Amino acid sequence: MYKLLRNILFWFDAEGVHHFSMNFLRFLCNYPFIKNAIRKKYQCKTESFSKSLFGLKFSNPVGLAAGFDKNAKYLRELS
Repeated sequence: MYKLLRNILFWFDAEGVHHFSMNFLRFLCNYPFIKNAIRKKYQCKTESFSKSLFGLKFSNPVGLAAGFDKNAKYLRELS
């Protein structure tokens, strides 16, 4: 299923697919049960991954690429 969806999305402009995907995520996050399911699936649960830098504790050392949400339009969805 992933390969099929990936191949379809690669037919379109990257910026357009990015906006479509993020708006679809925003739509899904309007429903609390879906938002909670997404959070449970992708939340980092391994304590050994946590890092402390500059007095802040990060539960996951992986971040987003610079410019992924450059206009901060999807803060609620990406939290």
